[in-house]
Amino acid sequence: METPVTEKGESLSERTVSAAQWRLVASIVQGGMQFAVGVFLARLLAPADFGVVALAMVVIGFAGAISDFGLEAAVIQRRDLTERHLRAAFTASVALGLGLAAGLALAAPFSGVVLKSSILPGVLQTLALVFAIGALGGTSRSMLRRELRFKALFWAGAVSYLVGYAGVVTVLALRGLGAWSLVWGALTQAALESFLVMAVVRPPLRPLLARAELRELFGFGAGVSMNSVVNYLARNGDNLIVGSWLGPAALGLYGRAYNLMTLPLNYLGVAAHQVLFPAMAEIQQDRARVGRAYMLSVQISALTAAPIMAGMAVAAPHMVTALYGPKWGGMTIPLQLLCAAGLLRAIYHLAGSVTFAAGFVYAELRRQIVYAVLVVIGAVAGTRWGVPGVALGVFAAIVYMYVAMAALALRIVGGRWRDFLMAQLPGVLVGALVGAAALLVRTGMERGGYASGWIFVALLATCTAAVPAAVYLLPDAVRPSGLFARFGGMVARLPSPLHHAAIRILHLQGAAP
Repeated sequence: METPVTEKGESLSERTVSAAQWRLVASIVQGGMQFAVGVFLARLLAPADFGVVALAMVVIGFAGAISDFGLEAAVIQRRDLTERHLRAAFTASVALGLGLAAGLALAAPFSGVVLKSSILPGVLQTLALVFAIGALGGTSRSMLRRELRFKALFWAGAVSYLVGYAGVVTVLALRGLGAWSLVWGALTQAALESFLVMAVVRPPLRPLLARAELRELFGFGAGVSMNSVVNYLARNGDNLIVGSWLGPAALGLYGRAYNLMTLPLNYLGVAAHQVLFPAMAEIQQDRARVGRAYMLSVQISALTAAPIMAGMAVAAPHMVTALYGPKWGGMTIPLQLLCAAGLLRAIYHLAGSVTFAAGFVYAELRRQIVYAVLVVIGAVAGTRWGVPGVALGVFAAIVYMYVAMAALALRIVGGRWRDFLMAQLPGVLVGALVGAAALLVRTGMERGGYASGWIFVALLATCTAAVPAAVYLLPDAVRPSGLFARFGGMVARLPSPLHHAAIRILHLQGAAP
């Protein structure tokens, strides 16, 4: 099969690498901003404030899963896309967004009764506007992703979060608006992001509700939408149970723990899916090539996620106290339990790129349903032991999803379990070495009576230094030499000291500056 080439002469591989680089930059920058803002706001707001908004976001997120019925994904996946498809997609997206916003606003009063919160209806009615605002930029976002233009998406996301969310929430939180500061920040971010992506790619604005084009888009999009609904229930069923059974304060603790664990994984996982899905969709008929891309993404994700999760699990007691304060101590054990499942979560998300690109959305849907049921069962059973028990129940559900999605992806691409597991082994070994180094430092400093802040700083430095050391010490039998060789061009552009260090760490040859 020939490699698709753009009008600029760029091959699919070149566009994918460029997109991945910009998506990685976006992950690092946006993840860093979200982490810093989250820490700052935790000092300004009480756990109950986050809990109220988290309850509202359970409803908002569920509605968001069906907000466009998979039209954005359908625009990306469809091979023969015409202007009529784009006009129909934009018209339908806006209509669905307006209808959903109105429906949520009318139903909001019932949420206060069901979820036992007097402030929740007003919060939910206001947040419903996100759908009407976000629908305007939906088609533009999908076109940018389809064309792998992640540089533009990076700037739109970074500016909208920094100015629209972080700036607004900080100002309003300092003025004492509490949970409402989070609400208005979310609305401002959505409005600014839609404006920016539409400024880059203006969708065809002439309304069109063509039956043929909508049927073609919704045929794939309906499966994506159902997957999103079930996956959202799986990811938020535990929040609903904690908020309803254990209260807003407990949900604030659990939600912070879950969000902190998923912060790096969400950005890495979303980055991988957003780049891999359109790239794999372009070569969807070449299953061997899709399989190679999948295995490579598994290898990269394991090398990235395992050391992060290991370091975070070891540092959790002092990280929580140093960053969030003593009032957040109840999130430590849940955070450690969730970090133990972090690598599995990062890996199973990658299979979605394969299933979406190959059109197996309904096969994934069946597995998502089982996963959602297991999350709810595990969370309900875990409430007997409080927030840590819920985290343990969710851990068990993640184990199931890891196995189920891997089996599906391997069946689609004709892969083997041995290759799949071996692709993760380098990352697991690096993670084990990083965790061991962090635990050694933590134990020594605790015995020395150091404050949590100093211990956290020392652990952060230890983990940062331990990653390259662990990569260097990887045995030749498991060293991913083929993956590291792909970094040769990037290494060659580094300043001399870093260049030589990277060559030694990665065991590269011929990466001359």
